[in-house]
Amino acid sequence: MMITFPIAYAVTTQPISFVVAPRLPFISFSATFTIVVSNQGGSPTSGSVSVTDDMSGLFRATAASGPGWICTLAGDFVTCQRTDPLAPGASYGPITITLDVPSESPPLVTNTAEVQGGEDVNAANNSAGDVVSISPGPDLTVTKTHTAS
Repeated sequence: MMITFPIAYAVTTQPISFVVAPRLPFISFSATFTIVVSNQGGSPTSGSVSVTDDMSGLFRATAASGPGWICTLAGDFVTCQRTDPLAPGASYGPITITLDVPSESPPLVTNTAEVQGGEDVNAANNSAGDVVSISPGPDLTVTKTHTAS
């Protein structure tokens, strides 16, 4: 099995919003990751297949779903599972993770997803990362002057 990348990265045009939460005082924009699991082996998968994405300290996942996947959000972790077999050379439907990107994020962040299970015989290709370039949010300034009369 293999996760194919790069993860599709799309920024939505959302207004800046204030969030009362530690470590995330402002959200500069929302984004999505798309993860695709493929079977590069010679036989169908068997049993449970699980995809995890650890967003610790990077982003805050707000939703995760995909056709046939059962996804859960627990703190900074996204986990999606399914049990139907995946034929050789085929891919499951994509998992889409929606997330908030905090304004204090560094300019480059690497996010990694992993797949396990399915009686996989090659763990060497079970994780993949995507380097995300983050543009800084707005930086407003104000100037005030006066003229003496």
